[in-house]
This record gives sequence, structure tokens and C-alpha cells, in this order.
Amino acid sequence: LRAAILALLCLLPVFPAVAGDVDADAELKARLVGLVSEGKWVDALKAADAAIETCPESIVAWQYRAYSLHRIGRKDEAGAAYEKTVALDPKNWWAWLNLAELRASQDRREAAVKAAERAVALHPKSVDVRTRVSRIHREAGEYELATAAALMAFGAGVDPKWCHAELGYLFWVLGYAEKSR
Repeated sequence: LRAAILALLCLLPVFPAVAGDVDADAELKARLVGLVSEGKWVDALKAADAAIETCPESIVAWQYRAYSLHRIGRKDEAGAAYEKTVALDPKNWWAWLNLAELRASQDRREAAVKAAERAVALHPKSVDVRTRVSRIHREAGEYELATAAALMAFGAGVDPKWCHAELGYLFWVLGYAEKSR
């Protein structure tokens, strides 16, 4: 009966209001969140895959499938799952952000920056989003771009403590010791 209800829910039109909350199955989301928070990546992957078999358009299942694959190091599969997630829900800033981080770890700079910019556009005041964008540039040695990202974050009202710390480090690396304080 549960499978039949899930299958019927998949036929309903999807109206993305909040990233990741589009799915009607709150029980699935709670289960996946619980498994991920306990670090049970393989169990979360199995649960997500089972949900996808029943409901192939489940945004929650796809995003937790992607995240679990990412955490266990299956990067190519994780990338494909993140891309499926954002295809289903283009406003899912969380998936865009994790896709950016994944692409950066794969040395796919252009794809990482594109995904990070999309996450910023969707969630501009998020400390998490802004710190990762700056870090992506910083780790690539693109200190000017990292500084610009941190300055934009500061201007957008992101946590001033983080901005000051990041800017202090970046100004120091760029040779502006007086600005680094």
C-alpha cells in the first residue's frame, strides 16, 4: 500500500517552493536525514535507491543519494546524482553547493565555479555558500577571486566574523599586511 501511495504521489505535479522539501514523503526525508547524520552513508544510499525505484522523480531521494555517494568517494556517480537533483529542482541551492564542492575536488574548476555561482544566486546570504565559494577559489590559488567572493559576502551581510577572518588571511597572502589585521 505504501508503495502504491508513493507511486501515485510521483504523478502529482511538482511545485518547487523550498529546495529539497518538494517531496511529499516526510518520512523518507526524516529517515535519510537520520542515516546521514549518523554517518551511515551506505544505508542512506540503499534507502535512497529504494525510494528512487518507487518514485524516480523524488528530489529528496536523489539529493541524499548524491550526498551519500559523495561521502563514500564515488565521485562520478555523485556528480551525476547531483545533476539529476538540480534537473528535478533547479532551485536546490544545497545540491548546487555540494556539486560545486565535488567538482572542485575533481579539479573541474569551471564546473565548480558555475555551480557555486548558482548556489550563491539562490541563497546569497548563506554563510555556508559564501565560505565554500571563497574556499574553492582560495584552494585553486585564485586569491584575487577568493578575496572578491569574500568581499561580496561581506557586502551581502554574511557573518562578519567569517568575512574578517577570510579577508585577513587573503589580504596577508596577497601581500597587504596592513589590511590583513
